[in-house]
Amino acid sequence: MAQFGVFENPNAKARKSTPLIVVLQNEASTGPSTVIVAPLAKKSDVPANDRIVVPVEIDGQPFVVLFQSLAAISKRLLTKPVANLDDQLLDKLPRAIDYLFLGM
Repeated sequence: MAQFGVFENPNAKARKSTPLIVVLQNEASTGPSTVIVAPLAKKSDVPANDRIVVPVEIDGQPFVVLFQSLAAISKRLLTKPVANLDDQLLDKLPRAIDYLFLGM
């Protein structure tokens, strides 16, 4: 499971507000059954905060990664790949995580 892979949100109830999720955990450190993910919401649905709500684009559509909503989910739930955001998140991930956990 590739880091920064984007999948359809497997939670049908949550899919309306956060239709996609992105894998944040590096594949070298994944456990046998779970992976750390963050939901993606439509940019228009979320107030901007440059340091923790990170904007990305998927197929020309603006989304934001909600780093404050990290979760571990079963890898087997990630069945519908959509895109990969490695070109958009590689440099933004450390800053968002630092801000989330260290406030800086």
